[in-house]
Amino acid sequence: MSWRTTIGKNLQELRFQFCQTSEGSKGVREFIFAHYQEMKKANPRFPFLIRECERLPARAIARFDFGKEIPIPLDGLDKDAVDKRLAEVVGWGTVMPRSTESEGSFRTSLISTIAVDNAGERMYLGLTDGQLEEHRVHTLEQEVRVSLGARKHVGKKAVTAIVHIEAAKQLATLCDGVLQLLDQETLEGKHVPGPKGLTAIALESGQARRPRLAAAARTGKRSAAVVVYEIFPGVAALGPAARCVSQAELAEPLSVKGMAWLGGRLVVATSLRYMLLDPASGAYVQLFALPEEAPPPTLVQAIPGADLAVLLMDQAGIVVDAQGRPATSALTFPDTPLALAAAGIYVLAACADAVHVYDRTAAAWVQTLPYLGNARAAPGQQLASAQGARGACVLIAGFRRVWLYRPVALEEQARELLRARQYSAALALADVGAAAGGAWAPIAFAEGAFLLLHELHFQEAMDALRRCSPTPVQPAALFPLFPGAAAPWATAAPAPHLWGLHAPLPELRSLISRRRGGGGNRAAAVHGSGLRNGEAAEPVGDAAAAVRIGAGGGAGRGAGPASGNGLADADMAREGGAEAEAKRCIAEYLLEVRERPGVEALDGVDALAATLLAEQGAAGRLEGLLAAPNAAPLAAVACALRRCGRWHALALLSARRGDVEGALRLWQDLASGAIKEAPAQSGAVAEAAAGGGGGAAAVAVAHAAALLADEAAVADALALRCLDWLLDAAPDRTLGVLTARQRLPVEPALALLRRRSEPLLRSYLEHLVLDRGDPDAALHTELALALVVAALRLMPPPNVSMLAWQRACAARERDAAGGAAAEELRGLRGRLCALLAREPARYDLGRLLAAVAPTELWDEQVVLHQKLGDHGAALRVLALVLGDIRAAEAYCTRWAGGEGHLALLDALLRPGDGRPPLYAEACHLLAAQGAHLDPRRVLDALAPDMPLALAAGTLAAMTRTALHRRRAGTLSRALHRACHLSAAAERAELMSRRVVVTEERACRLCHARIGTKMSAVFPNGLLVCYKCLRKGDPHIPGWLASNLKTSGEDMHMSCWRASTRVTSPY
Repeated sequence: MSWRTTIGKNLQELRFQFCQTSEGSKGVREFIFAHYQEMKKANPRFPFLIRECERLPARAIARFDFGKEIPIPLDGLDKDAVDKRLAEVVGWGTVMPRSTESEGSFRTSLISTIAVDNAGERMYLGLTDGQLEEHRVHTLEQEVRVSLGARKHVGKKAVTAIVHIEAAKQLATLCDGVLQLLDQETLEGKHVPGPKGLTAIALESGQARRPRLAAAARTGKRSAAVVVYEIFPGVAALGPAARCVSQAELAEPLSVKGMAWLGGRLVVATSLRYMLLDPASGAYVQLFALPEEAPPPTLVQAIPGADLAVLLMDQAGIVVDAQGRPATSALTFPDTPLALAAAGIYVLAACADAVHVYDRTAAAWVQTLPYLGNARAAPGQQLASAQGARGACVLIAGFRRVWLYRPVALEEQARELLRARQYSAALALADVGAAAGGAWAPIAFAEGAFLLLHELHFQEAMDALRRCSPTPVQPAALFPLFPGAAAPWATAAPAPHLWGLHAPLPELRSLISRRRGGGGNRAAAVHGSGLRNGEAAEPVGDAAAAVRIGAGGGAGRGAGPASGNGLADADMAREGGAEAEAKRCIAEYLLEVRERPGVEALDGVDALAATLLAEQGAAGRLEGLLAAPNAAPLAAVACALRRCGRWHALALLSARRGDVEGALRLWQDLASGAIKEAPAQSGAVAEAAAGGGGGAAAVAVAHAAALLADEAAVADALALRCLDWLLDAAPDRTLGVLTARQRLPVEPALALLRRRSEPLLRSYLEHLVLDRGDPDAALHTELALALVVAALRLMPPPNVSMLAWQRACAARERDAAGGAAAEELRGLRGRLCALLAREPARYDLGRLLAAVAPTELWDEQVVLHQKLGDHGAALRVLALVLGDIRAAEAYCTRWAGGEGHLALLDALLRPGDGRPPLYAEACHLLAAQGAHLDPRRVLDALAPDMPLALAAGTLAAMTRTALHRRRAGTLSRALHRACHLSAAAERAELMSRRVVVTEERACRLCHARIGTKMSAVFPNGLLVCYKCLRKGDPHIPGWLASNLKTSGEDMHMSCWRASTRVTSPY
């Protein structure tokens, strides 16, 4: 009889693995094709498993017991050789020793599920025979002891799920598809009514007043339901233990294997897919789907307190948030986990050989914890896991063993990692602790920074110090590195209260030379891989199967020190380069930390930062520090700045410290070239030189002018002394200083400008008169005379006619110089005319008129004559000199009126100087303005020899206009008189009316008797009381109401106190 029809009773499973296309698997493919049907018919309940994969060497695996398997190589064998090889191994009578895991498995029940309370003090085991066991966990210093506390029979079949509900002090158990709630003290309880055939339960880990429990059940061939219960505290003898708050239906043919709460939603896992369900609305979406041919196992694990969950996808763990989106990078497992658990920031993957710990925040492997006793999960076996909501412990259970894992405190992990010289991992843990508000995190940052300083990792050290506040370690703790620059504050550096893992800081050069020479101690040593994530120390365990998580290293990944350092490259081999790098990093740190509150010895911090920046040539950052508010003492920093040639920075600091005269002296020397600024890649001098702005001289002049413009910083006497230098160095900036200083004495400044610069004098006078509004008449007169002088300089010489000069200017305007001169002249004359036209005129009119009279400044003469009231002279200039009759008419309309028109007419008819009369212009003036003039005065003004024929039409029109105005006035008076008589007659008629009020008279509106009440009567005879009158128009008082209308008629009202018989005028 062939072995294929009589398989040995000790064999439990036979698995084939081969490639579908390789030549080495051809024999296995032919064997299966020829004999699989025969083997399956002869052994219908025996499991034959076939796995096909490319480039997989052909073999078979015979499993006899838990973890007892024999691999059978079949690669390269033909069909008959495969049959012979299998017959040698799996024939009748072949047997292997039974594993310790299965000893007594036929005599006692096995563990089917597990749970633990939040404190990790009670452990609950669900067994395959329906028993529930409570075990008390006693944690000692070096071991963990467990004692059986109670046992409860909850069903006839295996307990498939246990949930500890701390808020309600109950246990939720799932056995035989029925949900029960048990009191955690007595284990007494009752069934929860609802659907039968429940397959999974999940507890919401929020802080709600009443916890919620979700339960999933099959409700049909292609449907499932998720019911959410609200759990009441305690298991009451009367009344329900839970209340159904929602129920959602899923169109899912497969049973629900697991669930996890994400905020107010549920992640539901079946054998083929993961779904995100909203139990309140019943809406759900599919997150991930697995292939139906050979789906890997599905697991879902909630992360307590984070609203996250881990979904198992073959050998990867996907961490999703409440929206179902990946929250971090995927966790890559070495093998498909049999169970998942979470504790704080760690995710534990229980595989067949060991438990692998991952940091979910960094998606990095942390630690591998082998099962104690070299135990190993059998093929096909599922492990159970449980963890408390507070992360106190994690439980992994096999069939007959439970492994208890307790996480090591992050503070202790960070300290151990620092001792193990794994700085990157320690600082990453400190970041997690800082996010959680741990008081130890700043200490870990500071301790790591000092250790990195000892290893010359200056940039990493300063980055670590930036991540902690000044409370555990002040910036003054770095003063020992620079005993010379920080000598005045040597005693001000407080000793930091840290963990004592680092040695005291020596002087920087001593530190570098000692490290280069290999003289560092162990506490200050770092290996080359200490800046990489993922390294860990050796695990710490005990004899009671309690293993601490988070600070250990696992199988195959030692933590021994390595050689080499990425930061110690060829450029940093020289001590000078290391010192420069250290000064640069420390200066950057000091510049950043000085802005934080709570920094002590700030003057020392600023002095050291300024010294380091000066020595490094960082002129830009140095100037920014010293120009802004700072606490650096001038005496402590001046020597370093002079030594490094940072004169501009020294002047900035001097000005900031109140030594204004010293700052101005430095800038004067820098502008004159008496001192030279050291070269630099940044800073104001370097930027000015690169931009073509004049270099150090331009920078010095600009800053000196800005300082002189500050009245609060520079006294007037010092400013006046420096103005003489500034006029030579930068005349354009002198005016800015003068205009900025509002309290500067005017006379000394004007005296200086009169000697040095007429344009600046004129501009300063314009500022005083026009911008500041100084009422001094002398200043107004001086400004006007200065403008006159400047304009005359740009005008033609006295012996050149204006026409010839204008022609020359027109020819010169083709080039830029001529155009600029003409534009300047127009601007000067415009400002002069505007000044002369200001009201009130505070200048000396006589002096100005005497100055402009002999010149050709005609517009200015017109303004001055107008100010003096000599309109005739102004009109003669406009009409006879400039020949602008329209301007003369406009002048008369604005300033002179009718007298001015007559004066203009006289000027046109009698121009004088032998010039002929301007009859055409005179007739035009009469035609335009004659209607507004007295004809008789016009006739008197006409010259005796003027031909009347020229003005006959104008004079006739003037006469007709005068007659028309007289007749129109007469008619207007008559019309006004008629209107007055009509109004007086109407008033007389109204005043003649009377009304009689008796005791029987009543109001026409409310029918109340008038009696002695106030009343009113309207022109149409309507009599009303005062109350009804007020209702009709509440905004008009009764004694003032008028022009009211009733039935379309005008009404007038009169009010009085009525008597038995009263007559009153209306």
